[in-house]
Amino acid sequence: MISAQKVKEFARSRGADLVGIGNIERWEGAPEQMHPANIFPDARSVIVIGSRIPRGCYRGIEEGTHFPSYPIYGYKRLNAQFRPLITYETALFIEETSGFEAVPVPPHPPESQPWREPVADGRAAPDVYPHFRYAAVLAGLGEIGYSKVFLSPQFGPRQRLGMILTDAKLDPDPLFDGQICDGCKQCIADCPAGALMPEKEIHVNLGGKETVHADIHCGRCHLGHWGATNENSPFVAKAFPGMRMRMAEQDMAWGAEAGSFVRALFPYVPYYEMMWKQVPGFLATCGARGCIRTCMDHLEREGRIGAAFNTGAFRKRRQWLLP
Repeated sequence: MISAQKVKEFARSRGADLVGIGNIERWEGAPEQMHPANIFPDARSVIVIGSRIPRGCYRGIEEGTHFPSYPIYGYKRLNAQFRPLITYETALFIEETSGFEAVPVPPHPPESQPWREPVADGRAAPDVYPHFRYAAVLAGLGEIGYSKVFLSPQFGPRQRLGMILTDAKLDPDPLFDGQICDGCKQCIADCPAGALMPEKEIHVNLGGKETVHADIHCGRCHLGHWGATNENSPFVAKAFPGMRMRMAEQDMAWGAEAGSFVRALFPYVPYYEMMWKQVPGFLATCGARGCIRTCMDHLEREGRIGAAFNTGAFRKRRQWLLP
């Protein structure tokens, strides 16, 4: 008989840094397009697997001297290659050793999905994507920070998440009862895209506990993430020295507008052309300046997460922004 302990041991043996399990009942009241049961109606357990992002992936962007490491090793390859292999092998382990079904679910931002008409009456529309950050909370792995980024007590904001749904009834982990985010809101001040909107706070009940975080303007996040501003992209600044994007005034949608806008710049920005061939869709030129780097540095300094490095604080010099 398969057990939660055996699943966790196997996932860790394949390289998982975090493994948590929640039961399907914790998803009661979730939106139809995010409920795991609309993918697997017989699901009884939701397994969340986390792989840490190497802290060093952010070093080159933090210094403004090397940009490819984070989008390749801390984002696209980690999210679409390294961590999914652990999820895949764990799903096979469940099916081979227990006879229960295991559904590996890839992470995609729900805000970007082009929902279609249901294939039949009584079905949710494709595609259903559970909220991975909320799933990690419901699996007992941590909490949602004010920036809406998932925080673990081990790594703070520094991990990527995967999910497996199974009809095996596994013992759920207790919900995290600590507090990592102290509400400093430095993430808001340091976001170069002005994408975090504290004036539009989101209140959500996760496992009986109210979670509050800022809403995100996904279009601005996409513009900043891909480096559409001169201030945080030396590549755009060189190609378009006269362009100025007033981010607070931008109201573009996530992909249809913001993504199309930045892709239109590619022929004039050689770095973007080169990176797109290696990691399509994951330029990550911003390097998560506010929501991860600033948050990580603050939480480490305050001793609110377990990560410790011989070199001390992550941020050793004043953050750069181009004029």
